[in-house]
Amino acid sequence: MKNGLPMPTYQTHRAGGSEHQPQFRSTVVVGDVMGDGVSEPGQTFFKTKRVAEMAAAKQVYGRLFFRNTTEIMRIIGPVDTVHESGVVARVNGGKILISGPISRHITVGSTIEVRVTMKK
Repeated sequence: MKNGLPMPTYQTHRAGGSEHQPQFRSTVVVGDVMGDGVSEPGQTFFKTKRVAEMAAAKQVYGRLFFRNTTEIMRIIGPVDTVHESGVVARVNGGKILISGPISRHITVGSTIEVRVTMKK
């Protein structure tokens, strides 16, 4: 066990492709959570075993992380200004600064939604 969770169990197999361009699929199970890494429509196989296993592991990690969370606050507001360091949005008469790479894709006048979660 690591971090209170059982060790992951992987099942990876060749799922098609040619001899020179094989395709792989992987399933990983951690406790009662399973993932196969397939989240995009049409994305059913991966070019290497490692990529297939990483995609499945990322999917399981996301499911494990968010399964024990509770939404404690939801903020929705229009964007007032966009700065290099982030965006400023009006929320319930106040303002909130959101920084990080996502802010580059937000424009003045667009509406943002922020969810704050708490791990149980």
